[in-house]
Amino acid sequence: MKHAKETFNYHMQAPRIVYVKSHNLKDWEFELETGIGSKDQAVVLIIPGSHGKSELYNDLKSILYTKIPVPSQIILTGTLIKGRT
Repeated sequence: MKHAKETFNYHMQAPRIVYVKSHNLKDWEFELETGIGSKDQAVVLIIPGSHGKSELYNDLKSILYTKIPVPSQIILTGTLIKGRT
């Protein structure tokens, strides 16, 4: 089976992992604004919370839409935990 980058001829950089050990929006915003550059291809955030119960979700989506012009996806830890059961 071919990998996606071979099938679609899409070349990706190796992912860079940044840990934000905080529930504070300002800490997340700082990491996003200082850690993402013009050469980054996408942002995937895994944040604490579950559907309808994450204080960060809407605020981070807003920051990603307005300040950081790269494709993004936010995944809630509650969603990941549900997938294991």
